[in-house]
Amino acid sequence: MRTTAIILFTLLLSACSNEEIYTQIQEGNRWDCRDLPTTAMKDCLRENNLPYDVYESTRKQK
Repeated sequence: MRTTAIILFTLLLSACSNEEIYTQIQEGNRWDCRDLPTTAMKDCLRENNLPYDVYESTRKQK
């Protein structure tokens, strides 16, 4: 999670688009998944592989 916070902070400073920020956070989350046991890692990677357009449409529906 620390990696995610650092990436988020860096991106916010550089005024990136929402999609770029989302992509970088997902990338950081996927990197953090590698520290988990194999089964948990696979689930974590699957959860953090949602394309931005799907995420955005789901978010707007809520």
